[in-house]
Amino acid sequence: WCRDSRADLVYFPSSAAVSGCPCPMVMQIHDLCYRAHPEWFPASRRAWYSMSIDRPARRADLILADSQSTADDLCRLLRIPAERIQVVYLGVSEWFRPLSPEETGRIRHQLGCPDGYLLFVGTIEPRKNLARLARAWDRIAEDIRLPLVVAGRRGWRCGEWDDTLRSLRHAPMLAGHVADEDLPRLVGAATALVWPSLMEGFGLPPLEAMACGVPVITSNRSSLPEICGDAALLVDPESETALAEAMRVVATETSLQERLRAAGLSRAAMFTWESCARRTVEALSQVSGGGSAG
Repeated sequence: WCRDSRADLVYFPSSAAVSGCPCPMVMQIHDLCYRAHPEWFPASRRAWYSMSIDRPARRADLILADSQSTADDLCRLLRIPAERIQVVYLGVSEWFRPLSPEETGRIRHQLGCPDGYLLFVGTIEPRKNLARLARAWDRIAEDIRLPLVVAGRRGWRCGEWDDTLRSLRHAPMLAGHVADEDLPRLVGAATALVWPSLMEGFGLPPLEAMACGVPVITSNRSSLPEICGDAALLVDPESETALAEAMRVVATETSLQERLRAAGLSRAAMFTWESCARRTVEALSQVSGGGSAG
């Protein structure tokens, strides 16, 4: 199609692109986790990423990165010149908003968690660091009396997760995949979101929780400090002790909850899809119009 068309520009918004496109080409690359940590991915998936991202990225006229962290990874791992990269932040859906006390109570009652719960949302895969999170929560479960709810479908290389589940004294609640229309309520009724990912290109779930007025505990790695700023409790995701202590203080200290709630609402308001769309159109116009991409 690229060869036969007379398009002024081809835009690939979901990382994967095609090599040999004769038109000016813009790629959106969300992360390079498969290059930074190939051990997290099956060989077949690594090969597909290399073919559909690495090769086209080196020929793209412009790459849009979800964060400065990803932009830096593009320079470091793929040797893309910085002048061919622009950072365009993603946005938070308006579906994510604070719930009323009545709605919060109803959702918690439906889940069987009347006093609240700690929540993780995401695919069960190695980089999400779920096994370490579950072991950290298991240490303090009897002290904080808040269940850990894990919402997400199984991904790949779940062996450590399965082994961890069998070894715990307290079982997390496994909610499985949650439909898009139900997710804002599940997030909004949580006591806190705990998201100790080892590497991200952006990190939407923490911002979505912030938009709901829910305190966030997340990693001090990759894009997460850049996106969350001082509106989240940032911890070393490889330390079970640090994770356990963060969950304990957020679960028990009301003043910290209120500070994180207020800071999170302000932080999330900075990331809108309108701004993302405007900056994307501006970047595409620079390429199609022959202007500078820098």
